[in-house]
Amino acid sequence: MLIFKNQIENVVRQMDVLTAKEYDSYYAMIVGDQSSSFWKSVYQSAKSAGEEDNTLVEFMGDELASTFSKEELMQIAIASKVDGIFLEADESEALTTLIDEAVMQGIPVITVLGDNTESNRLSYVGVNNYNLGKMYGKQVLDIANGEECNVLVLMSNNTEDWGQNILYASIYETLKTVTNADNFIHMRSIKIEEESTFAAEESIRDIFVKEGSIPDILICLNELNTTCAYQAVVDYNKVGEVNILGYYDSDVIIKAVERNVIYSTIKVNTEQIGRYLIEAMKEYQMTGHANEYYTVDTALITSDNLKEFTLGGKDGKKE
Repeated sequence: MLIFKNQIENVVRQMDVLTAKEYDSYYAMIVGDQSSSFWKSVYQSAKSAGEEDNTLVEFMGDELASTFSKEELMQIAIASKVDGIFLEADESEALTTLIDEAVMQGIPVITVLGDNTESNRLSYVGVNNYNLGKMYGKQVLDIANGEECNVLVLMSNNTEDWGQNILYASIYETLKTVTNADNFIHMRSIKIEEESTFAAEESIRDIFVKEGSIPDILICLNELNTTCAYQAVVDYNKVGEVNILGYYDSDVIIKAVERNVIYSTIKVNTEQIGRYLIEAMKEYQMTGHANEYYTVDTALITSDNLKEFTLGGKDGKKE
């Protein structure tokens, strides 16, 4: 405990140096995977929107020599007395306690993509998981086309991520809209270790190694799993045999859609997420109130409409 306390004090001193320039406000962004291109895109959007109001947004942990958990970064942000926190949350009791501690100290917290409904967080910014599940479900029906198929959903190993449970239920509900779909579409899920990129790669490769475990359709609910699934399909020479339904539109994922290795992917409007985060926090600072929910746009990208997105003509519009 003493060692960790000293680590926090050292990091806070480093952050004081980073924030030597005078800003009107100073917000911290805390996510689980700072290396993700998805989160880097969200951060760049929030940073740009903040700069327009002389506000600094710090991507917590990105520039630090040591690796810290979200809970540890929350403690650092609170000790740094930031003006606001953007947090990729979950429903864990530990984060509930830390969010409430921040709020007690006058630091508003906005959850992003993952929520913590039991806490006193100010707002939630993210996708509508129910609608997202419907989009995945319709893609499964299109691919199956009445034929028997096995569907595997790659779930987070975080059992307190309620959002993915809603999404899974929505996929299943969409499949049930077709008469006797239960007889030919067999859906199951598996938890993927996501503590590191290596752990996710190993978990997904196990699917391709175990006899009889390779599905016809693989549904990925985040960027990391989509990228790892794409690589596994290529490495195990299963292109054309496994249809990947992906998440996010990184350069790697878009290239895989172009090559028909990934059947489709969900574009989440990261620019909108970053902008909404700043707008919500600023509104609260000015009025003492902010909307509880901010829903961002999603869109389906396939090889058929790929050019509309890569040419910038259809950015983030709802399908």
